[in-house]
Amino acid sequence: RQGFKAGVSQFAPTGWLESSRYDMTMLGWLKKASHVVVTMDHATIDENVVVSYRTDRGPETGWTTLGTITAQGQTYLYLDPNGDGAPEGLAFEWFQFRWDFARGADPSQTPIMRAFSFHFRKIPQPAESFTITIALSPEEDNAQSADIIRARLKRLSEAEEFLTLVHRDQHYRGDLTSTSGSDGTGEENAGQRVLTFVSLPVRTGSAS
Repeated sequence: RQGFKAGVSQFAPTGWLESSRYDMTMLGWLKKASHVVVTMDHATIDENVVVSYRTDRGPETGWTTLGTITAQGQTYLYLDPNGDGAPEGLAFEWFQFRWDFARGADPSQTPIMRAFSFHFRKIPQPAESFTITIALSPEEDNAQSADIIRARLKRLSEAEEFLTLVHRDQHYRGDLTSTSGSDGTGEENAGQRVLTFVSLPVRTGSAS
C-alpha cells in the first residue's frame, strides 16, 4: 500500500486469492447467506476485483460470480441465485470465496481491498407447536385427581430430556415449553391447564 501511494511499486496484471471453506464453527447447522460488503481503498473500471463463491450445495469445482468491484469505498453484493432482483439468499453449511484482481495498462496501479465482510444468519430448526387444554376435574378421573395431574404436568415442564407427544397416531419429539391456566379457590379444586408443546423433527441421512 505504501508503494502504491508513493507510485514506486510495480504490480502484476492479475492475481487471485481463495479463502478457506467457512462453516462458522457450525458445521451441521444450516445457514442462509445474505450479502457481502467489500471495502476498497482503490478500485476503478481498470483496477477491479471479481468476487466469486461456491458452497456445499453446488459442485466441488467451478465458481459462481457474485459481482465485480469497480469503485472505491463500500460495495454491497447480494446473493440472488435466480437473478430476479429480489435477493432471496442462499442456504449453506460451508461457503468459500475467491477474489480475482486485475489492473489496466499502468503497472503502478492496482486494486486494493481493505475489508471483506460476509453477512448471514443461522436458520432456526424447523418446529411444530401444539396448544393443548386439559380440564382439571374436582372428581377423580381414571384414578388421577386434579392435584395428581397438576404435579405430573409440573414434572413434565421441568424435564431435562425430550418428551414424546402422541397425537392422532403420530409421535412428536419435543419440549413442554409453557403451562398456564386457572384454579378454583377455597375448596373448589377444579381448573384447567393450557400447555404449549414444541416438536423438533427427527432427521436421517448424512450432512453434505
